Amino acid sequence: MDTFAEKEDFLLLKITGSFLLGMMTFYENKYVIPIGFLLFVLIFPRQNRLLKWGAALAGLAVAFSDLCFAAEKKGRFL
Repeated sequence: MDTFAEKEDFLLLKITGSFLLGMMTFYENKYVIPIGFLLFVLIFPRQNRLLKWGAALAGLAVAFSDLCFAAEKKGRFL
């Protein structure tokens, strides 16, 4: 069963790593590739899936909002 917080060593560190991995992006010319989130999908955690997926999606949302704010600051919003 997938409970919300299964017993796991270094859980806070792993959640933080999932968040930071979700934030990693790669810029190629005018395209942004969420390489960290794609790596997270390939790793696919087995324990505490809900927490780690939530952290990775939150990291992806932070990366996307950073992209939006940077584009707005330059005057060329999406």
